Amino acid sequence: MESLVEIAVADPQIANELTAVLDELDWQFIDLEREICRRREIIRVVLNEGENHHLDSWTKELLAYLATR
Repeated sequence: MESLVEIAVADPQIANELTAVLDELDWQFIDLEREICRRREIIRVVLNEGENHHLDSWTKELLAYLATR
């Protein structure tokens, strides 16, 4: 990531493209969290206890990331 920032600092066009990519990535994470919450009960039925635990842990990390943006 640091090398991407260095390249973006040197080239404004790359900086604009990188900004667009990061904005899209943020939007995708927001949408993913929304869909997980919306379909949580369906997802829980399909997963076993261990998988549900991992999904919960990952969802907490995703929410923590989204809270910082």
